[in-house]
Amino acid sequence: MELIFNKQMVKPAINKGKEVICPGCGKNSCERIRRGTLVRALLPWLNVKRYHCQACLKHFYKLKN
Repeated sequence: MELIFNKQMVKPAINKGKEVICPGCGKNSCERIRRGTLVRALLPWLNVKRYHCQACLKHFYKLKN
């Protein structure tokens, strides 16, 4: 399922049993987003995922498990 938001295709976050806690506010209202272009281009081997907290609007990276 894909949604169109602001002329961009967005896939809704699917909870796979692991909830991500925001390091800024401590809440679990985080969604997975694409890594930044610079990170993808310069550090493709970097084993991290990028998240966005809907509570405090902070973006952060977390190591993949």
